[in-house]
Amino acid sequence: MCSSRSARVMGRSSFAILDRRRFLIGVQILLGLVSATLLVLAQTNSLTVESLIALTFVGGIGAALLWWRRQKAQATGLEEQFFGAFRAGLRYARASRELHVVLLRAAVFFLFASSVWALLPLVARQVLGGTAGFYGVLLGAVGAGAIIGAVGLVAAAVIFHRVKLPTCEADLQPSNHWPEPLLAEPVAHDCGPVMIQIEYRIRKEDRGAFLRAVHRLSQQRRRDGVYAWGVAEHSHDPEQVIEWFMVESWAEHLRQHQRVSHADADLQSEALRYHVGPDKPAVHHYLALGGLKDEVA
Repeated sequence: MCSSRSARVMGRSSFAILDRRRFLIGVQILLGLVSATLLVLAQTNSLTVESLIALTFVGGIGAALLWWRRQKAQATGLEEQFFGAFRAGLRYARASRELHVVLLRAAVFFLFASSVWALLPLVARQVLGGTAGFYGVLLGAVGAGAIIGAVGLVAAAVIFHRVKLPTCEADLQPSNHWPEPLLAEPVAHDCGPVMIQIEYRIRKEDRGAFLRAVHRLSQQRRRDGVYAWGVAEHSHDPEQVIEWFMVESWAEHLRQHQRVSHADADLQSEALRYHVGPDKPAVHHYLALGGLKDEVA
């Protein structure tokens, strides 16, 4: 019984939502027709204050009154008078934190949006040097833009409905877990490019899982300054696998040490799970040598 009742309630709710959508689409169409009518009247110098008020009523309030059919509520003895319902609404608005946020956002939006309607006649006449007909063209453009925007939102929702935002926030604080590179002598910051190699030992049965993990890690490497990245295996010892990447200069690699976050460290730990060597993966840094002319000199 409860399930059938819930189904009936859901059916009525879906029908109500569908009616509201149709209602809003109808209002948008009527507003577009009103804008087009205003344009025609302005072009023919037939626009009057009375016709402007009448068309505004038809496009907005009139559409709501003609379309909306409220169902007559059953008498329960709990009906409120106007002022009593008004006070109840004020109490709800004052106590609802969520409604405060909605009202604040609406106030900020309409504060700036109303300036468009207030300044549009001045822009049409003084800035653009137009006449009443040109102002009608601007009004028509506003109505057409509203319809195109509504259609565009529906199309965007259909196209991008599969694009999901991240469900959690990654820890982007620096982890500072990379050790300082070993140096035989000081290296100039502009020396480069620099190649970094990391040697792993990966069992054959773990090769696929390791490659998936290290490819996810490659995105982090590129984000932190790497312009070339790859994975290779030793020709004589297939379990010896190296990850290599290149950065533009030694200074850029030192910055890379500072950019690694805790979220990046988690990705690196995932790849390190498949390393089976007795020690940690060996890390090597290679600096580009000068050309033949520099060697001869």
